[in-house]
Amino acid sequence: MCVALLALFALYLYKLTRGDVENRELIGTAAAIGELPDRVCQTTVIALFILVADMILACPELLANSFIGVGAELGIEQIILVQCLAVMASEALVPRA
Repeated sequence: MCVALLALFALYLYKLTRGDVENRELIGTAAAIGELPDRVCQTTVIALFILVADMILACPELLANSFIGVGAELGIEQIILVQCLAVMASEALVPRA
């Protein structure tokens, strides 16, 4: 199932990169990364993605507590947040064959 979802995501990314380019005005960090040469920009985005994934895997309890804390500040019921978090955790904890 994981392979099928990754394949669909890869197909989505392929189709997305082959479409018409719509120029949007970037601001802040996105603008700084967007101004880099194409190869450096792609490498930076991939490196940031890997860094964030590593951080999430290294500190799952901290992430869960922060998730619930932010939800409480926004007035979102804890049971809804826990259900969302359970889905993310179950996907992250699926044993790899």
